[in-house]
Amino acid sequence: MKKQIAKNVLSNYIATAVGAGLGLFLIPFLIRQLGKEAFGLIVLAESAIAFFELATVSIRMALSRYAAFSLAGDPDKEEFVEYLSTGRGILLVSSAVVLVSAFWVGLYFPALFRVPPGLESQARILFFLVAAAFSASIPNMVFWSVLYAGQRFDLINLCLSLGFILRASALFFFYSVLPPEAVSLTTYGLIYLAMTLTQNGLIYRWQRKIMPDLRIRLGRFKPAKVKEILSFGFHASVSRLSSFFSGNAVDILVNLFWGPALNAVYSVGFKMPSVMNRLFMEATWTLTPTFTELAAKKERRKLKRLFFTYTKLVALLILPPCFFLMLSAGPLILFWVGEGFGLSAQILPLLVFPLLTSLPFAVSGCVLNAYGKVKLPSRVSLAAAALNVGLAAALGKGFSQGLMGIAAASAIASFFSSTFFMPYYACRVAGFSFREYWKESFLKPFAWSALAAGGGFLAFGAADGGMRALPSLAASAAVPALLSYLGAYFFVLAPDERTKIKETFAEITGGLYAAGNKRHHPGLQRSRFCLKGHR
Repeated sequence: MKKQIAKNVLSNYIATAVGAGLGLFLIPFLIRQLGKEAFGLIVLAESAIAFFELATVSIRMALSRYAAFSLAGDPDKEEFVEYLSTGRGILLVSSAVVLVSAFWVGLYFPALFRVPPGLESQARILFFLVAAAFSASIPNMVFWSVLYAGQRFDLINLCLSLGFILRASALFFFYSVLPPEAVSLTTYGLIYLAMTLTQNGLIYRWQRKIMPDLRIRLGRFKPAKVKEILSFGFHASVSRLSSFFSGNAVDILVNLFWGPALNAVYSVGFKMPSVMNRLFMEATWTLTPTFTELAAKKERRKLKRLFFTYTKLVALLILPPCFFLMLSAGPLILFWVGEGFGLSAQILPLLVFPLLTSLPFAVSGCVLNAYGKVKLPSRVSLAAAALNVGLAAALGKGFSQGLMGIAAASAIASFFSSTFFMPYYACRVAGFSFREYWKESFLKPFAWSALAAGGGFLAFGAADGGMRALPSLAASAAVPALLSYLGAYFFVLAPDERTKIKETFAEITGGLYAAGNKRHHPGLQRSRFCLKGHR
């Protein structure tokens, strides 16, 4: 299990890094090719689809949870197949509902949102194509759930990485060779649809590879399990509202208040915090089936060790880059996208601030899902979502704070819900000391990182007079972070935690070495077996 956990988390970091790296190149490219307003419409269309995604992805979360739990406790896989078959039926109906609903939204897209003159038809077609891609993906969520239940996040992340690479490559290629009149939102939508279908085909293939005997049939549909899936899915969807309102719904508010040009500005400011969030949040969620298995087997000691140690490691990893983004926002944005995005640099520190606590404590959600305690957290998330949208409208429009007010609202709502309630409730459900958890897993890492990394970034900034040229910017990022990580390894981590890290690293590198030997010397294992048999 330990080796698979490490492989899952590492593969998620790699997949997110691939997506982030491509996005950092792709966003300036799209802005240059399409213009700020057209790029803002891409952000808006993908955010509008998230309204439909909110409900359907929650069904996938519920299905994945029940599938993982049933697979851990049912060697014959009977209940496992019943959950998957029932979920498949629910998802087919959901796909049809989403497709029809999105069709009507698309018809009135220019009337519902601010669309610049001349882009009405392209915006409508773009939304249709993005909606069609999402609708086609919904029934295949059951295959993602199979890989999830089998804890094969390495395959999920490989598929995601290939999807990122294919989409970015297609956009770079076609936008570079097509005539100017064909470089449009419609072309973007067609590429989006084609790459989404390819990605889902890969997931289906790998699901068949790891479980070739699995047969998901509507004949195994169980009405009694519909209530379980929908009930858990409803509470899971409510718990996702906070993150939804801090991202997708905010994009819609920005469009309604100020138009697509500021959608582009907000998207640039939100990109780096979003990458940080995905890099660690999604890696954290790969641990959910592991926590579920430990809870099902009542292995409380192992669960506590994983819970505490993982929180501490994430805190030590994320705090230096968070401090750097907050203290170097202006030079970073200028170097990345150039002039005209100064407001993006102003909102960046506000959007990074809640990550200081939300990322380390995100593993609390894994614990709560493992024990099936999602009802109360979902209500708290709903309250945070309402606070977010209310503050965004009040600060952004009512008090004329613009994007600064929008960013402040997101930071406030996210910070309080993730910093206090989620870790407290997770400790209470699992029977752990909240005080011990906070002190050992967060306060010590935070104090060290603030001193070593935060102080180092400030010192480098003062040394070059605040000019922050590229060489100085790179040095101010690397040197304090490296010192922070090395010091944390020796002074913050306990001896047994250092030992576990060494063992995990050895297992990963040993597994990669063995896999490489097997690829390059396929006869090696066979020859050893034959020699053994000959003796």
